[in-house]
Amino acid sequence: MGNTHDGDGYKYRGRGFIQVTGRYNYTQLSKVINLDLVTNPDLLSNDVHLALKISAIFWSHKHINNPADRDDAREVTYRINGGYIGYQDRLEFLRRAKKVFL
Repeated sequence: MGNTHDGDGYKYRGRGFIQVTGRYNYTQLSKVINLDLVTNPDLLSNDVHLALKISAIFWSHKHINNPADRDDAREVTYRINGGYIGYQDRLEFLRRAKKVFL
């Protein structure tokens, strides 16, 4: 996560549609978008267009399209979270979303 200073855990808590966390991820994304999210992490929760842009960059960088196209929720979850905490909840939300959108 790259949290090296007191308070980093809270300061770099999950924000945006992908729930970006950790000083390291905020630093890396700052370089990609040329905007200082490290100094002002709230930009990610206050600007919906920025949150969408960051989500698209993250999605692309983590190569999530292929498992999403295969409907492989387990692999999508792993690529976004690096684990499976909350996986059953995600499956339920996905089931509900499919009822609405498909």
